[in-house]
Amino acid sequence: MRFKSFIIGLIFSFAIGGVALAGGVIKIGFFAPLTGFAAADGTSAKHGAMLAVKKINSNGGIMGKKLKLIVYDDAASSQQAVAIARKLIQENGVAAVVSGSYSTPTRASAPIYQRYKIPLVVAYATHPSITKAGDYVFRIGFLATVEGKAGGYVATKILKAKRIAVLTMDNDFGRSLSKGFVEEATKNGAKIVANMSFALGEKDMSPFLTKIKALHPDLIYCTGYYSEGALTVKQAKDLGIKAQILGQEGFDSPMFLKIAQSAANGTIITTDLNRDDKRPVAKWFIETSPESTL
Repeated sequence: MRFKSFIIGLIFSFAIGGVALAGGVIKIGFFAPLTGFAAADGTSAKHGAMLAVKKINSNGGIMGKKLKLIVYDDAASSQQAVAIARKLIQENGVAAVVSGSYSTPTRASAPIYQRYKIPLVVAYATHPSITKAGDYVFRIGFLATVEGKAGGYVATKILKAKRIAVLTMDNDFGRSLSKGFVEEATKNGAKIVANMSFALGEKDMSPFLTKIKALHPDLIYCTGYYSEGALTVKQAKDLGIKAQILGQEGFDSPMFLKIAQSAANGTIITTDLNRDDKRPVAKWFIETSPESTL
């Protein structure tokens, strides 16, 4: 579950504060991949947004009006995200929109919301160019390059890795994470012994891992989503690889544990959600989330 999706709800009031509203509800658009390979992440983001709406409405709504979430499935497709943007604005008349989707669909649709001056709040898409669409586009998570640098810091300063292999998913998310990671890790004196790219949805990581095993790295940094991440840790274990595996927020899903099972033991990730956060709002979200056992 992505805590960022809940935070979206807390800033709705700021995003729509200057909008003239009619009728009994404030319509908030939401798009995410609810089917296909990314459905688990999209459903998680949707759940967070629904919790936020429920909490706000139970506290009287905003400006005396209740929020209504208008939900669309973009299937992680840029084309669908663009079509949804036009529908949310022109047909549904939303006051603001939440992206619970990945970087590529969000990048494609962000300029449309900017053009129509509809605030777009991005839950977890990390590509740096998204918010460059304009001053109506907001991000509440870390940039991918920033999270990548955090991973490089963890790898070198905390885990003391000297020889590192990088497995880069060949999309906006993966490339941006790896860029930040490699910059930080090399700055801190580590040697990048391999930097291999794999396709989104890759089903067999063993050819990459076999080559990596021969290079004897201390650590493997992988920028895949939960599916590719789970396959990486499972197949690394099957190949007898002893290197520490370091992932990132793409691994932060119950599906990662479901697929990887015991092979997930010992995997370390960087992610936005601090599950030890003592703030009441964070504790409420974690306890309310069906994924609170993670």
